[in-house]
Amino acid sequence: MAEMRKVANVPTDVEIELGCRLLDGDQTVLTDILIKYGPAIACVIHPRFPSFREQDVEDVLAIALDRLWKRRATYDDRRSPLRRWFCLIATSVAKDVLKAGWHKARKLEVSTDTEVIEQYLAVGDRPDATSPTLEQAKRERDLSEILRKLPDEQRRIILAWAECDEGAWTTDLAQELEKPAATVRAIRLRVLESVKNELRKRGHSVP
Repeated sequence: MAEMRKVANVPTDVEIELGCRLLDGDQTVLTDILIKYGPAIACVIHPRFPSFREQDVEDVLAIALDRLWKRRATYDDRRSPLRRWFCLIATSVAKDVLKAGWHKARKLEVSTDTEVIEQYLAVGDRPDATSPTLEQAKRERDLSEILRKLPDEQRRIILAWAECDEGAWTTDLAQELEKPAATVRAIRLRVLESVKNELRKRGHSVP
């Protein structure tokens, strides 16, 4: 932490390169940012928020990474180096959690509609007595098509999350994908929002 303070306003060559990739919209940079700065930022979060478990800190980093991505257009390394910006965002997320609780803190990032994914998973298994309306059928067809067009990794993350309890799906999948668990959670948040946006474009009402 002392080292971070000492060079807080001096971006390194690595930070400049990561910042350029972030501004260019390269999503793969998120994994590199998390690997590069996540452990140090976790060491900042732990003592400041002693009630957080290790899993809680991972979730803080995941939400912070998603927030960093959404705000990437505002990043300016002349004002704050990347690692300091990420640390400030993570600290802000942790404060949100303490103030509003985990449920509300996550909803600040993206209002996830689990029913949308559950409807997709139920396609083909619906009992005859509850046949869908034409509108519901179109929604499910559109959702099925949207999910089929996702890159394999993103589709695996979404379906693994939909099929498991919250918090129980990341460890094995993260190992399979060779990514930090927090990165997997951040990808899930971004992909869910992307899926919902695609549904809206097709005329469906999505919260």
